[in-house]
Amino acid sequence: MNRIESFFKYELYYPVKYGLQRMFRGYDDTEVFDFNLVFIKKFTKILTKIKDDNIFIFRNVDTGEYMSDEEQEKFLNHWIDLLKNSDGNELYKHEFQDEKYNFKNDCQCCDEATQNRHAALELFVKYFDQLWE
Repeated sequence: MNRIESFFKYELYYPVKYGLQRMFRGYDDTEVFDFNLVFIKKFTKILTKIKDDNIFIFRNVDTGEYMSDEEQEKFLNHWIDLLKNSDGNELYKHEFQDEKYNFKNDCQCCDEATQNRHAALELFVKYFDQLWE
């Protein structure tokens, strides 16, 4: 494929195709095939927006008391960090960027990413009802 064909395919065709899919379906094909990564990226952006705009006032589900601004910011920062560190490949690149590939380090990052993902999803389940208030 020459440069002109590549330009039209990747710079024009696919962006228009996916844009039309999002317009009519509400999602595009990239979201279907990489749903786990898309969910993490989009939910991270949503939580960041909630934190920056101070949209919600969260209640601590354990005590039932509303969180102060400082507690809420700390809580949201923790949740966002868990999501950002839940992709093993990104975590590996971040932690071992200057080293050659090492299987042991890769497994360690995958385990850590899995733990982060599970902790983030536990928070999602725990605070799900408060996301619509």
